[in-house]
Amino acid sequence: MEDETWDFWDSVGLTCAGYGSENDVDLINVFIESATDGRWFGDIAKKLGLQESYVALLKEILCSADFCEYGTSPRGAWAIHDKYDDNLKKLKDWYLEKWNQEFAPAP
Repeated sequence: MEDETWDFWDSVGLTCAGYGSENDVDLINVFIESATDGRWFGDIAKKLGLQESYVALLKEILCSADFCEYGTSPRGAWAIHDKYDDNLKKLKDWYLEKWNQEFAPAP
């Protein structure tokens, strides 16, 4: 039996996702930006040059994976601070394993 490494997309049941590194880069950058208090979907979208609905979708996926918490008032999603460092390391290690290169966050 082959030793399978953890894959973010597989872990949330999206087995057809992640065939290009661009979505993985966006996912990790949105996660990093989610740790900054006061950053809404539109703020993150503007900073990263992405569509707001795409950022909202990525944050909803991150919430479904328990990487972020979903708030209903105010509505949004934020990284779980006590898990942030471990989750970021997990995402960066996954990216390195999958794409054979270090993750470089957005400026």
